[in-house]
Amino acid sequence: MILGSRKRIQVRLLTHGVTARLLRAGTYTLAENASVKALLEEAGPLPSGIPLVILVAGERVEQGRRLSDGDEVTVLQFAAGG
Repeated sequence: MILGSRKRIQVRLLTHGVTARLLRAGTYTLAENASVKALLEEAGPLPSGIPLVILVAGERVEQGRRLSDGDEVTVLQFAAGG
């Protein structure tokens, strides 16, 4: 590693439903140890109060989860009904 350089990671963001209109899907380069929250902030303004389901590699996670190089993050709006 070159002195003063920071390691970066690449993650892929997939969006569905309402989140597809709010967030830009695609591949993002982030700082090493970036959180899901940092990814969402980079992907676009997300109004508060929208209940989200966030999956990393198919597993439900919270916004504080740290990302790793190559992670695939899927974001859906939580829906309930009968």
